[in-house]
Amino acid sequence: MQPKLLDAHAKESFEIYESPAVSLSLSQAALNVLTRTAGEMLSSRQCGSIWVGAVCPGDVDTAMCSVDRAEAADARQAAQAVLWVAQQSGLDSEWQLPSGRFWRNRTIIPF
Repeated sequence: MQPKLLDAHAKESFEIYESPAVSLSLSQAALNVLTRTAGEMLSSRQCGSIWVGAVCPGDVDTAMCSVDRAEAADARQAAQAVLWVAQQSGLDSEWQLPSGRFWRNRTIIPF
């Protein structure tokens, strides 16, 4: 049996899935699910109490920046946001932040 060729309309409808934005969205969704699931599974005492979290630094002033660079954070600010979450996650003591969550500007991102 010969494979059926797509007509022009069907071919156009698939072109949207070839966009880099679709790949980025899918990979971000996968990381979100992994963070949430691993955070719930690994935070139990039976698994060694491993804290899992993700940080969204927002738009950072780099060549890949998608907004007006005046509105973007500089690399130092982005790094400080990541360090704050690491410090609050309880590396030296009991956790102060819930595991399996997402953070931006020292605030939890609902998911």
